[in-house]
Amino acid sequence: MVRIHCYSIGKKVYNLKCEIAAGKLKYFKSYEGLEKLPVIDTINLNGDCYPVGYKVVTEDLKSLGLRRNPNIIAYSINEWYYLKENQIKDGPDDWGGIWVARTLSNAKKLKKYYEEKHLKSARVFKATLDEILYFNSYRIKTNGIVMLEEIKW
Repeated sequence: MVRIHCYSIGKKVYNLKCEIAAGKLKYFKSYEGLEKLPVIDTINLNGDCYPVGYKVVTEDLKSLGLRRNPNIIAYSINEWYYLKENQIKDGPDDWGGIWVARTLSNAKKLKKYYEEKHLKSARVFKATLDEILYFNSYRIKTNGIVMLEEIKW
């Protein structure tokens, strides 16, 4: 089961506070009157189903530090990283979660933006997620992540 906390359309935030079987995330297109929810992909690992996102990191596997974020996280490949309980916050605030792109296309855009704006190279990884603290059509905020495989094009 995947906990989903919040979703937004434009500036309106909806507190969903629900649990969905991870295998049903691809079909989670409406909830209590909300229609056309963006699809969250899933992956099956060792018999368990997880939500999937795409994490853009620096060459040395650190968070990008966009929006003047001073909390730089160093990730490892194939290892879960969880935020501490006091570092987690539901909703669209930049603080309080690990942000990933919802689709590979969005990750490519973010990588391009980072490389052009900061003149540094970045890497994109397919990643599994724990709880979904917030999501919209562009990105997902989670409390835990494991980066699986690097996506190169």
